[in-house]
Amino acid sequence: MEHFGHAVLIAGGIAGAALLVVRSLEPHTPLPWALPALGLGLAAASAALAGWRARPDDAHAAAWLDVHGGASGEVLTEAELGGSAWSPRAAQRIDAALAQLPRAPWRPALSRLAASCAFVLAAAVIPVPPLERGPAPLVTEHALERVEEQLEVLSDSLALDPQLELELRERLERVSDNAASERFDSAFEALDRLEERLAEEAARALEAAEEASEELAQAASDPHLDHAQEALERALAKLGEGGLGKRDGGPKDPSQSSELDSLPPGVQLDSAQLAKLARELDAKTLERLGKLASARMIDARRLSELLDARPGEAGELDPDHVCDENCKKAGGT
Repeated sequence: MEHFGHAVLIAGGIAGAALLVVRSLEPHTPLPWALPALGLGLAAASAALAGWRARPDDAHAAAWLDVHGGASGEVLTEAELGGSAWSPRAAQRIDAALAQLPRAPWRPALSRLAASCAFVLAAAVIPVPPLERGPAPLVTEHALERVEEQLEVLSDSLALDPQLELELRERLERVSDNAASERFDSAFEALDRLEERLAEEAARALEAAEEASEELAQAASDPHLDHAQEALERALAKLGEGGLGKRDGGPKDPSQSSELDSLPPGVQLDSAQLAKLARELDAKTLERLGKLASARMIDARRLSELLDARPGEAGELDPDHVCDENCKKAGGT
């Protein structure tokens, strides 16, 4: 009974605390009353097991009875012989010893049981404010600032489709409204999806730059003007697909600027113009990608590999000049 009193007090404390946690997380969930019942059953089973293990064997019981019955040795003798002339006197000794057995501590055990049940009932009925779940306001605020910065970098670095840019800004505005209304859970999930969408656009630009890199290298160094110009046209097309082409308001002169989607029909650039434009396109592309990498929107390692593969300085090519073994003119065919 003493063991039961201690065990049921511990079980009631654990069950009550569990009820408080459940009510804090899910206020409208039916209370798991099986939990306190299980705790009570475990306390009773633990007490029964402890009592069974503490039960003395016959020899220990005889020794205890003999000591508490006067220590005359008659009880031990009867335990050894099983019956003798001292049997009546041994029975008297046993009765005297049994009268000294301590009573079971019912009252302390029942008081602990009552205290345990009272705590469980209190945990089931007292008002408990729900716990805040999901991301904390500060985490959501930092995530919102990061996505706002990424959107600005993406808009500044790439020629986004106006409809797409409008959609992205509207999504960011809705997320900001959710955060202002303290709907942090939904705001954080929406920010995560929006950040993934921005990363997709940045990755598409990086892939386009990787695909256009060889074309720019050929445009900067191919001695055949028609081949070089075709390579430049292909590079412009790929860069345009990735959002790295001409931006609104850009210059139109193909020999003066890299802000182009394609070369105007009928325009044939010379070797110097092709090399210059290829290098400018490459530098402009890497500059835009560098901004995306600084905002952690693209893989910096892939950008480093792209830097290593950029076209070098090309001399002015003259397709009408033919070199021989004594030629000292650079850039001839």
